[in-house]
Formats: sequence, structure tokens, C-alpha cells
Amino acid sequence: MYSGRTSFRTRPVRILWTSAIPIGAGLVAYLTYGSDVDWFIPWFFGGFFLLGILAFVEAVSDCLVLDARELRFRKSFRSVQIRKTDIESVTWTKGGGVSLKLESGNWVMIPDMGYDSMGLSNSIRAWVKSR
Repeated sequence: MYSGRTSFRTRPVRILWTSAIPIGAGLVAYLTYGSDVDWFIPWFFGGFFLLGILAFVEAVSDCLVLDARELRFRKSFRSVQIRKTDIESVTWTKGGGVSLKLESGNWVMIPDMGYDSMGLSNSIRAWVKSR
């Protein structure tokens, strides 16, 4: 019986690239504010900075947890829980990510967090079979 807990978090490289967006936009907004440019440029990049901060927070908070009895993932500021017994099969497609087929016939897409789709689907498949 699987009694451990496996956690997949967003890859650090993806977090690094996501942090470059608000840093660059904030720098442009700061440097253009009060200078001799059109009035909307600092405001545009300031708004882009705020959206970049939201993207960074989302990238840091995304995770997939394989617990003893359920699979949980958090994406786009929402959380989804699926019981292990409700998962019928796990599949993946190149460039399409990992999908779960539930006992009810519905399909659930696992969010992409920078992991290889085949490796992630094999990990989930092994976790499901460890009933």
C-alpha cells in the first residue's frame, strides 16, 4: 500500500523565466515615468508589471500532490481533488500534457508544470496501480 506522499512543483527554470516578466516591465515603467515619453507608456508597463506579478505567484503556487488516497493539483488559483479510486486510466500526448479518465467518463487535464508528459503520466499510473 502506498503510504507516502509525492509532490510535483513548478520547475525552477519556469519560475525564473516568469519572474523576468515583472522585473523587465517594472524597470521600463520606472525608467519611463516622468520622462519625455507619451503618458500611457509608464502606465502600460506598470499594468504589465502587475500582471507579471500575478503570473509569478501562480507559477510558484502550482503543484501536483499524489497522496495516499487522492490526487490534488492547484492551477490558476483553484484547487482540484480527485480520489484515487475515481481514476480509470492515465494517458498523455506529446505537446498535449497528461489527462485522466475518470470512472464517470469525464476527462481531466493535469496542468503543465514543466515536467515531461510521459514521465509524469507514468508516475501517476504507478501511483494509481499501487492500490
